[in-house]
Amino acid sequence: MKTDPSSKNMAQIVERHVRSIAHRTFLKWIAGIGFLMITLGGVLVAAGIGPARIPPSATARFLLSRVPGLESLWTEQKSDLSGRMEGLRKEASRLREQVRQQEKSGLPAHALQSRWAAVEKEWEDCSEALRDLENYEIWIGQGRLPRILIALLAGAGLAVSGAIFQGLVLNPLASSGTLGVSGGAAAGASLFMVLGAGTSLAHSALGIPIAAFSGAMLTLSLVWFVAKSGRGSTSPLSLILAGVIIGIFLGAAMSFIRIIAEEESLRTLTLWGVGSLASREWTHVKVCWPIVLVGILFAIVYARDLNLLSLGAQQARHIGVHVNRSRKILMITAALITAGAVSVAGPIGFVGLVVPHSVRMLIGPDHRTLIPFSALGGGFFLLVCDTVGRTIASPLELPVGIVTSLIGAPFFVYIYKTRMREGAVLT
Repeated sequence: MKTDPSSKNMAQIVERHVRSIAHRTFLKWIAGIGFLMITLGGVLVAAGIGPARIPPSATARFLLSRVPGLESLWTEQKSDLSGRMEGLRKEASRLREQVRQQEKSGLPAHALQSRWAAVEKEWEDCSEALRDLENYEIWIGQGRLPRILIALLAGAGLAVSGAIFQGLVLNPLASSGTLGVSGGAAAGASLFMVLGAGTSLAHSALGIPIAAFSGAMLTLSLVWFVAKSGRGSTSPLSLILAGVIIGIFLGAAMSFIRIIAEEESLRTLTLWGVGSLASREWTHVKVCWPIVLVGILFAIVYARDLNLLSLGAQQARHIGVHVNRSRKILMITAALITAGAVSVAGPIGFVGLVVPHSVRMLIGPDHRTLIPFSALGGGFFLLVCDTVGRTIASPLELPVGIVTSLIGAPFFVYIYKTRMREGAVLT
């Protein structure tokens, strides 16, 4: 029985297509694992460098000991040193007593004195090593690690929200910053800091995130309202221009808030307003991580809808996507993530613009991979920027928002010029 050549060719085409998909999937997994390892390396470096340098081995051991089940990596070392010091203390006491007895008897005690001095020196070395470990616990555990986690969470959140807005608006110039959402979240949080100071609300851990989310949603609604045409539709151009207009207004509002702020809170408000991770504590991590991670999970769940919406509302509707519902869910998700990030890090610019666009150039426009890779890239990018900001001019510290702006502004110009050459700047 002869085989139909067309059927054989079709089978070969399908087989090649399946192999190609499997190969691309494998490469993406490898890239994801590699990028995750690079991020972990960045965490190790960031935790070890600063005004007080910490050896990489001690940094790695401390970070690993934070993993459940590996606590003994750190506690056993402290216990060993404490036990060694106790043994040396007893040995020193015994040698001291022997030296006294030798001296009373008029016998030479040079050998015993040398041994006693060596034991005392070893005890001092162990004591210094134990003090170093205790200092490392404070420097890393209470100072640098919360800051590192905030950088990873805020960077991931801002990058994912940028990817969502770029997918919805169909333009790489869109982000929570260019659409005014970051500014709205910052204005809401700033207003809460000023008006809520001295009240019972000021002590609520969720006060600032709720205020930031309210500001972000209000701003997003205003941008959408201003951008709507007479027929109720919006375009990328109208959305971005509306975001710029609302952003100018929010800038003026932030200036007014600083004017009415009390002197004691003005410096904190100003530093937070340019985007800073200084003095971040575990309380900020506890507030930020559930908001950002839940938002990212929602974005991943709706990544397929975002892919279809990127084809255009009409085509997505024909395929079976509930366009209005998916858009609202994705916009609320992006606003929620932005609010969570801004509430603990301030309105850090350009992360949501630079990272998603760069990741899209590397792995393609599929949001099912673009969103998780943007989360990894955003966290790593903000961690590097913060580490550079706090070490490049030590003992002075540059707010991370300044560093991201120095990197992001030229990148924004590059995207703009590239889109101009392609004839599609905002369309």
